[in-house]
Amino acid sequence: MGSAFVSDHGSIGSTVPGRYGAAGTAHLSLREATITAAWNVQGKPEQPAFLEQVRSSFGIALPVAPNTTAATGTITALWLGPESWLLVAGGPLAPGHPLTE
Repeated sequence: MGSAFVSDHGSIGSTVPGRYGAAGTAHLSLREATITAAWNVQGKPEQPAFLEQVRSSFGIALPVAPNTTAATGTITALWLGPESWLLVAGGPLAPGHPLTE
């Protein structure tokens, strides 16, 4: 008995950017993402001082709802767990960004 995983059905050519999925269903779009920097941030979100320190240091408010993200022009914050986030920069940080000072 097989599963619904792609590996059970062969390659879908996912190394090529584009749209994937069966006709008439929701589509999945794959493309390469450039990450110029990444930070693992851990702390207690119930402490306002922690959230403010992250906001002032990285220029982004952490998402506190499970499985959500927040984004600015360059940085995206991904909720990983109740006290853990991954911050990624997808390009050069703008002049004046807290991390460039």
